Amino acid sequence: MPAIYLSFNSQKELLFILTSKLSKRFNRPCLVVAVENGVGKGSLRTIQEFPLISPLKKLAHLLINFGGHDFAAGLTIKEENITSFKENFLNESKKKLKADDLSQKLKLDSQADFSNLTFDFLESLALLEPYGTKNPPPVLYTEVKQAWLPKVVGGSHLKLYLQQGERILEGIAFGMAQRKDELREKNVRLIIAYTPQINTFQNKSSIQLLIKDFKKS
Repeated sequence: MPAIYLSFNSQKELLFILTSKLSKRFNRPCLVVAVENGVGKGSLRTIQEFPLISPLKKLAHLLINFGGHDFAAGLTIKEENITSFKENFLNESKKKLKADDLSQKLKLDSQADFSNLTFDFLESLALLEPYGTKNPPPVLYTEVKQAWLPKVVGGSHLKLYLQQGERILEGIAFGMAQRKDELREKNVRLIIAYTPQINTFQNKSSIQLLIKDFKKS
């Protein structure tokens, strides 16, 4: 299915969070609608290959109103129009999107060595901010070995201890605790994709890797 659609009757404050997480997780357009007193409030998020404004304008006759931009929008709709809007929205996404558009993609910007990852380098990267849909943070890749076995933190995240040469850096892989079994060997060699960042805790700063993906090399 090229688009995700959910409808529920409360928790309107969760709309933005749900659509954002679902669209990123499944790499496809997402619409979530909360209905109250016969009126639905909807939140939409999408991928680069399916801008929202054009289909929303095409389906405006089914809406009370809508607003936003090509990659994030909101709408108000009468409850009796939700089914028709959903079907038409799904049809628009099916016509526009190809199977390849929905496959998870990770754009790698450059290879890097741990020796490149200095505080000066990361401060230079910060000049690229603010990050957003049209200006995503840089993703680097490096071949490393696992210095110690990973730990599950926060219930669903994975902390990795990664070594290249004499240098060891910590990586945090959000939502990847289920992949712990892939890393049962201490010295397993990996190719990691990540965004480096400065992590400050108790007035001490260190370089941490925000892991986007990894595979055995």
